[in-house]
Amino acid sequence: MMSDSNPHQFPEACEKSQGPIVNSERPPLFRSWNRLYGFVLGELVLLIVLFYAFSRLFQ
Repeated sequence: MMSDSNPHQFPEACEKSQGPIVNSERPPLFRSWNRLYGFVLGELVLLIVLFYAFSRLFQ
């Protein structure tokens, strides 16, 4: 049976936020997260087009 958690156990969960959380970590391969997201979306569009062409070719 679970007991009530001690509020001093996780003090960061009890503190009030002083504004938006900003993640300053860079992505592994690109200069910004937006470029990484753009690359992933572009890859997905390319795969959809290739699979569509492949399926039309072998109907």
